Amino acid sequence: MKSTWGEFDGASRPQSRDRNTNLRPSAGVGLPRVSEASRAVASHDPELLQGGSPAPPAVRAASGTRLKKKKKKKKKKKKKKKKKKEKEKKKKKKKKKKEKKKEKKKKKEEKKKEKEKKKKKKKKKKKKKKKKKEKKKKKKKKKKKKKKKKEKEKEKEKEKKEKVQQTVVAYNKGVGKHW
Repeated sequence: MKSTWGEFDGASRPQSRDRNTNLRPSAGVGLPRVSEASRAVASHDPELLQGGSPAPPAVRAASGTRLKKKKKKKKKKKKKKKKKKEKEKKKKKKKKKKEKKKEKKKKKEEKKKEKEKKKKKKKKKKKKKKKKKEKKKKKKKKKKKKKKKKEKEKEKEKEKKEKVQQTVVAYNKGVGKHW
């Protein structure tokens, strides 16, 4: 059997209760007020279709209010969405700025570190060079001293030899005289 507007059909529609009458919706009970013509179209009743009357002014006014409310709600929702989008955009911008700042700081720190490293390296090199120079100087000095000492010793030896020679010559001469 074909189900009509007011009848309950378990297979096609779940069981619901009307908040005013606490009954299942049947024959238009608990449903919003609609015109006879609309009801006729919904129930496929040819009799009702012929003499359909327009909805009373109260219903029309109510539907107008509903429309206004709907529009207001839609506007509010749109505004909320726009606000949320703006907030999100601001947040993103802030995050980007923060990230940029962080990156800049990191770069600066890295540059500073690199500079410090270079400075240290230069200092080390300078120190090494100085040490090497000092060592060379010391070595040269030592060599010079050694050379001088050797020369002095040579001179002493020469003098000694000369003295001995002179003594021998003098002795020989003296011996010759005594004989």
